[in-house]
Amino acid sequence: GLTNEGYTCMMIKAYQKSMISVVALVMGLPMTSYGALISGSTPVNGAEKVSVQSAITVTLSMPVKADAIDTSHVILTHVSGVPVKGTLAYNTTTGSLTFTPARPLAHDSNYRLTLQQLTDNAGNPLATESISFKTFINPIKRSVTYKNGAIANYNDFANTPAGKLELRTRFSSAGDGNTWFDGNDVANNRVAYQYDTHGNRILETYYQDAGADGKWGSADDTIGSYFSMTYDANNNVTREVGGNNAGPDQTWHTADDGASYHASRSYDNLGQPINSVRYNGAGADGVLFTPDDSIEFYEVFTRDSHGDLDGSIRYGGPGKDNAWLTADDAVISYSAKAYNADGTLLGQAAYTAAGSDGQWFTVDDVVSSYSQASYTEDRTSYAYYYDAGADGVWFTKDDVINYYSLYDKNSSGNRDRYARLTSAGGDGIWGSADDDVEFYVLYSYDTKGNLTQFVKYSNMGSDGKWYTNDDVIDSYEQYALDVQGNKTTQARYEGAGADRKWFTTDDNLVEVIEYDTQL
Repeated sequence: GLTNEGYTCMMIKAYQKSMISVVALVMGLPMTSYGALISGSTPVNGAEKVSVQSAITVTLSMPVKADAIDTSHVILTHVSGVPVKGTLAYNTTTGSLTFTPARPLAHDSNYRLTLQQLTDNAGNPLATESISFKTFINPIKRSVTYKNGAIANYNDFANTPAGKLELRTRFSSAGDGNTWFDGNDVANNRVAYQYDTHGNRILETYYQDAGADGKWGSADDTIGSYFSMTYDANNNVTREVGGNNAGPDQTWHTADDGASYHASRSYDNLGQPINSVRYNGAGADGVLFTPDDSIEFYEVFTRDSHGDLDGSIRYGGPGKDNAWLTADDAVISYSAKAYNADGTLLGQAAYTAAGSDGQWFTVDDVVSSYSQASYTEDRTSYAYYYDAGADGVWFTKDDVINYYSLYDKNSSGNRDRYARLTSAGGDGIWGSADDDVEFYVLYSYDTKGNLTQFVKYSNMGSDGKWYTNDDVIDSYEQYALDVQGNKTTQARYEGAGADRKWFTTDDNLVEVIEYDTQL
C-alpha cells in the first residue's frame, strides 16, 4: 500500500537525481553505410517512407552464434526509446536476420534495429551495430466537416514531396452556385509552413484574409500572426517566437516584428533538454533577443541515470536579488516522476507550494495531483488522485481517485479496450466488473493489426450492465486502408440516423479525412 513517507520520498528522490543522463538513444538517420557485422539491410540504413507493415532484415557478413539471437540481443526501438515487440528468424545459410514486428509500426516515426552483445561461432564478442529508418508519413490531404448531413466547411492540405505539411486552407462557404469543390469555394484563413534543409519546421504563418485583391495566395494576403523556430546543429529547437505584428517597418518576418512571446531552450551534449525560458517583452532597451528581455517564467528539466525525464521545476520570479537565472529564483511549482529499473513509469506528481516549512523539495510540499501506473502483459492502468482524503495527508490509502484509466491489450500489444472509470463500485476495487464507467472505447483491427474502427460507448443500456450488447453507442470512427497499411480515409459518425440503427448508410456523418498515400 501507499505510505506518505514512502511515496513522497520516491518522488522527491526521483526529482533530485542527476540532470544529465550518461545513456541515450540517438535516433538520427545516418547515411547508408554499414559496419563489420552488418553488410546490408532491407530497408536500407537511413531509408525514409518505409511501410509500417515492414519486416526488417539485416544481412550479416559473418556467422554468429544462433543461441544468442533473441530479443535481448536484437532490439527494434522507436524514437521514444520504447522497444517494439516482435519475432526473430535467423537463416544460417544466407546469413539473414529478420525482425518481424508484432503489429504495424507507427507512421512518421524513426526506428532503430540494434544488434548487441553477439558473438561469432568461436565465441569472440562482436561490436554493437545498428540500422535506422523512418516510416511513411501518410499525410492528410483534406478534412471535411458535416452538419445535418451537409458540408459545413473543409480544410485542404498541400504537402511537400517528402510528405511534410506545406499549406492548409480553410474554406467556409461553397461560393457562387453553392456547389462545393468547384473552384469557387470561399476561403477564410490559410496557414503556410516552411522547413529548413534538414526538414525542421522553421515558420508557420497565419493569414487572416486575402488582402485588397481578394485573391488568396497573392502578395497582399493579410498576415495575422506567425510562429518561427530556430534550431542548433543537432536539430534541437533553440528559439521559438510568436510574432503578432509587423513592427515599425510594417513588413512581416523582419527584425523589428513585435512578439507576443519568445522562448529559448538549451540542451546537454546528448540532445536532452536542460531548460526553457519564456519571455513576454523586450525589456528596457525595447529590443527583442537581448539580455534584458523580460522573463515570464522558466523551467529546468532533470533526468535520472537511465535518461528518463524525472522532473521539472518552474520558476516564476527573480527572488530577493531581483535577478533572474540565479540561485534564489522563486519556485512556483515542480513535477516529479518515478520509474522502475527497466524505465517503466511508476507514478508522477505535481507540487504547487512549499508546505508549512517554507522549503521546497521536502516531504511537506503541497501536492495538487498525482497518478500511479500499474502494468501487466494484457493491461495498463492509471489512477489519478486529486484529493488527499479524510486524513488530509497525500499518498495514503484514503486519497481520493478522481478517475481511473484502464487499457486492455491483445496479444500483439494493440489496445482492445479503453475505459474511463469514475468509481470503484460496490466491491471498492478499481478495474473490476462493477466499476462505474464514464465511457469506454472498443477497437477493431484487420488481420495485419492495422486499426480499422473504434466505437465509443457512453451508457450501459436497459440491462444496467456495462460491457454488454445493449450498451449505448456515442460515436464511432471508421478507417479505410491501402495494402501497405496507410490510411486512405477516416470517417467519424455521431448519430445513428433516421433508422436509429448504427453502422447503416444513414448514420450521422460529422467528419471525413482523406489521406495521401502516393508520396
